[in-house]
Amino acid sequence: MDPRWHRGQTLAAGQVAEFKVWAELVRQSMGGLHILAEHFGSAAGLLSAPDEVLSLDRGREGFLGEAEVIRRLAEAESLNLFRPFPDLETVEVLARHMESGRWLGMQVKAGGWDPQHVEERVYMRRSSFRPHDTTYVCIVAWDRAAARFEDECLLTPSLDIDGLARVEREWLVIEVQPGSVHHRRLDRYRAPLGGLGSGVERLLTSV
Repeated sequence: MDPRWHRGQTLAAGQVAEFKVWAELVRQSMGGLHILAEHFGSAAGLLSAPDEVLSLDRGREGFLGEAEVIRRLAEAESLNLFRPFPDLETVEVLARHMESGRWLGMQVKAGGWDPQHVEERVYMRRSSFRPHDTTYVCIVAWDRAAARFEDECLLTPSLDIDGLARVEREWLVIEVQPGSVHHRRLDRYRAPLGGLGSGVERLLTSV
């Protein structure tokens, strides 16, 4: 074995395997394992959106989305991933590029859809949302009928959120149409979910 590979990439390979196993367990349980995660470092579900949307079990969909994004990022060998604790601030996932040493923070949101709920609202708590040029919001679309994520996500600089969201009491609200090929004003933020890791790598190595 090449010792240079061993030192530089063993951590990344283990990270990929760990997140892939965890994400698959969460997906197959339809988010049921998120209760265990809350006891082991994740506070998913502590901040809930308004009562009228809780019947769709946004907590499970949100946890599925976060696990999927982490899995995609973990496929990028040059990234180390971290979970800030407590999970109550803007950044939920933190990626560090091993060569450049640069960081990118990400807040993950899942927009679920089905024939009865084509348009979805994504909520961000205003009091804890802190936009920064190194922070992005990633919105993934969960197809409830097919139990899978759409092939595209929305990767939006947090500094742009103020111009895209409307204020609803203590929330910043973005309306998306996960089941549509168009996202209205959000089209320019569309990115392939399968290439999320490489996309973040490019952001962290660009001048």
